[in-house]
Amino acid sequence: MDKNKERLLALCLMAALFLVGAVCYAAYSQEEPNRILLDFGGGQGKVMFGHYEHFEDFDVACIDCHHTAEDELSEMQKCGDCHLKKMPKGDPCVARKDAFHNQCIGCHEDIGMDLACGDCHKK
Repeated sequence: MDKNKERLLALCLMAALFLVGAVCYAAYSQEEPNRILLDFGGGQGKVMFGHYEHFEDFDVACIDCHHTAEDELSEMQKCGDCHLKKMPKGDPCVARKDAFHNQCIGCHEDIGMDLACGDCHKK
């Protein structure tokens, strides 16, 4: 085999491997974050929120908190996309901290959990 045919073969193999890699990467689903760190910037400390624990242990559906999603297969918006740290005057949407407190404390009361701030907020 002459040099030109070898180069062409090598180029074709590289292109094929690149194509296979690109298809595999695109087909690989991105895993949803299990734990997220909620930081409201206040003095109480940050909250580590575990999605899977709430889903698996307490049967909380994604749309129970991500209330703008149409169903479980919809793309989930981040809370901070709508619930800003400080909402503009007259905006009907509640601020991020209030949204979390309303949602979390309500559920925790329903299942009889302690509501001490330090149970969730860690410094």
